[in-house]
Amino acid sequence: DRLEIIVNITRNKIRKYYLQRVEKGEVKIQAGMIYINLIHSLEKIGDHVFNITEAITGVK
Repeated sequence: DRLEIIVNITRNKIRKYYLQRVEKGEVKIQAGMIYINLIHSLEKIGDHVFNITEAITGVK
């Protein structure tokens, strides 16, 4: 659970940083859609890695 909390905190920081850049006009919104999808995909990968680790170690 600790690892998932760290991943979620990191995700939220990345999103916040990106939205601040959009507000300042530093990045285009279209690129943001790709960026947000990438963040989501990376989070899903992290979830899968966590599940695989639990399955291998038997620790939950």
